[in-house]
Amino acid sequence: MKKEKRTVGDAIVKLIDNIADLVDIKTFLSVGLVGAAIWGFLTDRLDQNVFVAIVSSVITYFFTKRSGGREADSNTNKNTNTIGKDNTNDNT
Repeated sequence: MKKEKRTVGDAIVKLIDNIADLVDIKTFLSVGLVGAAIWGFLTDRLDQNVFVAIVSSVITYFFTKRSGGREADSNTNKNTNTIGKDNTNDNT
């Protein structure tokens, strides 16, 4: 097998592409919200329980989302509104 010769320029372009894939508006919002929660906690504006709830929610969301922006739930096509409805899908 013949190896491809890669240059430093190719590596830099690939690095920039990978960084660009990581940066999106959801990342900025997540980092901003965690930063604001940390600031609020350190300045005694947020209670410890509120701080833990906010930060754990953001971290859980951030690490469970798919790259396409959808949640990592395999049941995304299910009807979740079950109050007072029969979800049997019979057309009678």
